[in-house]
Amino acid sequence: MKARSSLSIKLSLTILSIVLLIFVTIIFYNFKISQGVLLKEAETNAKNISRLTVSQIEDALNSVENASNIVAGYISQNFINRPDIEKVLKLLASNDRQIASSFVMLASENGVGNSSEFHYYFQKGENGVIQTIKVKNYASGNLWIKQITEKDTPFWSEPYLDPKSGEMASAYLVPAYFSDENGVLVKGLVGVELRLKWLQELINSKKIYSSDYIFILSKAGKPVIKPGSRYSYNTDIFAIAKEKSSSDLIELGTKMLNGESGFSELSGILTDLPSVVYYSPVPSTNWSVAVVFPKSELYADLYFTTIKIAVAGLLGFILILIATIMVMKRLTQPLRDLSEAAEAIGHGNFEVLMPDIKSKDEVGVLRDSLQTMQTELQTYIQNLIKTEKEKEHIESELQFAKTIQMGYLRHDFEEFSSDKDIEIAALLHPAREVGGDFYDYFLIDDNTVGLAIGDVSGKGISAALMMTVVLSLTRSGNYSTEQLKTIVSKINVALCRQNGNSMFTTYFIGMLNIPKRELTFCNAGHSFPYLIRNGELFEVRGTHGMALGVMDDQVYKTGRLVMNPDDALILFTDGITDAENQAGDFFGKNRFESALMASKDLSAIEINKTIYQQLKQFTAGHKRSDDLTLLTIRYKMD
Repeated sequence: MKARSSLSIKLSLTILSIVLLIFVTIIFYNFKISQGVLLKEAETNAKNISRLTVSQIEDALNSVENASNIVAGYISQNFINRPDIEKVLKLLASNDRQIASSFVMLASENGVGNSSEFHYYFQKGENGVIQTIKVKNYASGNLWIKQITEKDTPFWSEPYLDPKSGEMASAYLVPAYFSDENGVLVKGLVGVELRLKWLQELINSKKIYSSDYIFILSKAGKPVIKPGSRYSYNTDIFAIAKEKSSSDLIELGTKMLNGESGFSELSGILTDLPSVVYYSPVPSTNWSVAVVFPKSELYADLYFTTIKIAVAGLLGFILILIATIMVMKRLTQPLRDLSEAAEAIGHGNFEVLMPDIKSKDEVGVLRDSLQTMQTELQTYIQNLIKTEKEKEHIESELQFAKTIQMGYLRHDFEEFSSDKDIEIAALLHPAREVGGDFYDYFLIDDNTVGLAIGDVSGKGISAALMMTVVLSLTRSGNYSTEQLKTIVSKINVALCRQNGNSMFTTYFIGMLNIPKRELTFCNAGHSFPYLIRNGELFEVRGTHGMALGVMDDQVYKTGRLVMNPDDALILFTDGITDAENQAGDFFGKNRFESALMASKDLSAIEINKTIYQQLKQFTAGHKRSDDLTLLTIRYKMD
């Protein structure tokens, strides 16, 4: 009884889950659309506020800059005395209500490194009266003199905390010049200190939400204007980002300091509230203004409306669920009977009787399908057993073929090399049970050894059969009476005549006169061998003809290489360089050459082992797609 109730409930829940999913999707879609609209509206508002703020800042700064430039130009173009300088500076300090002071600094004749010789400093008093103060060794004087000398152009200083007023201020500095027989030289500067309190008042007037805020960064990344007192004015935005472990805040700070404009979403900036921010530069000062809207207030109405809709929908869903379960209990009895029959089939009872269902609807079709499946499963299992036996037989035959193929290759390296001045070693690893790569070495006469390596196109049994044909033709060549290129041409003609499958093979063959250390070779489309000599690596290029089995009228050429004691010649197939790892990278020519250089002092057998081990490490966990073969010959030291 419990199982039957469970079936009805599950079916009801499935149907209603779809309904719920659709309902949730609609709510979510509506939420995302509304959120996008609000976000776009926030971006527009932030952009407008930012542009207005920048415009008002620029207007205020331009009035200060214009007056300062005029005063600096007047001082530079006229030889004036101290009373004249004081008169001009008083006028400059009175020019704007936001100006805190005006001053002139003149560098010493010995250079910027010493304290300024004298400063004129005029500061507004509490009653608006200009106070004249002669200041010696002003705190920022030498730095400003040095910067104005280096820049040779007007600029705004980094904002600083005025120790007298306790308010943030910034100085606009203009170079003052004098003329002499050597031309125009920087002699000092005219400066104006601007209170930034008005800027805070301007920003406070831009609020839309209770917790939105605007902050301004200086060109050094420090806050010119900031909300609250959590961070000091000496804390730059990157230190704040480090404290919060926020890469997004680092990216925002970098863009602001680069003078970019844009809109971003961050988990927190100067406060911990997730926010959206629009930032834009202040061209005159290289500051950057950022307008920040907390998401909690931006989406507050949207969250409340969405919750109300979700609660109403949930109540309706519960009512529909109860009604659906009651109806489903009456309609799903045939399905429960079919489930019991299917469970019996799943346990291997293929003789179970199907329930008697007369309806022609989907349930009736399901009953007929189960009965058909019952019959087909019996047939399938019988066929599967037969297929597995055939597969085991084929695998056994392939293993036998592999044994025959590998036995066709020579492996008597040490025995063959024992009475000669050379070491010879080879290895071959097919990508499948059998493959198309081959190598060979054989005596032509008492002083001459034949060497061959090749790579048949294709894989598997067909490639292996052609490999045996090429190897047989190689071994049957009359090397004592015919030239090597003639033998290769004959092998090519023979392959073209009996090559119905249009297969071909790259091929390299050589005749090594051991006492003379002279190698005569012919290369038919094969990879260039490598020569290790005196700790260096060379490609043996020489001749390079077309692969065998392509065209029967090909004429091949021979090359010649004289080897030295301790030289090593490495022949290989492209299965080495074309081997891939799991990332899809090739072992490639560079890695192969590095492996050869790493084994340059080893014996022929050890060279092969070293290369193969590095290749296995590179391709670890990735199935090879091509055969790989190495044949190495190394002269012994005298």
